[in-house]
Amino acid sequence: MMTWKHKWTHYLGVSSSLLCLVHCLAMPVLILVFPAFTTLDLTLIDSFWEYVFVALTMISVLTIVQMHKTHKRFTLALPLAFTGVLFLSISLYVGHEAWTYFLPTGSVMILCAHLFNLKMCRDHRHCSHSNVSLK
Repeated sequence: MMTWKHKWTHYLGVSSSLLCLVHCLAMPVLILVFPAFTTLDLTLIDSFWEYVFVALTMISVLTIVQMHKTHKRFTLALPLAFTGVLFLSISLYVGHEAWTYFLPTGSVMILCAHLFNLKMCRDHRHCSHSNVSLK
């Protein structure tokens, strides 16, 4: 049975992934609708989001490792999560044309990994963080 804390972290992951996806899809539309955004100097904001991305990537990798330790078996969520993080990482280094494809694809993969993991934890009784450590 999942504890309240365990459920909360799953729903936080799903919600943040969904929010990221909405942001990735809405920003290009907002820039097209409001051309004044294109005249703003966004270099400071871009560097801020790069630091946020690095922090979230480290949290994601630790969470993926913890998920694998918790379930003790290979699931579809693992390759989806790693591939999603890889796509998001690649999007930092490619041009804006490819960036618009890598970010939403990575966001969808991470969202699907969260949903698969949530479903697996609902279906299996062994999925409880009360007996799992970060060793």
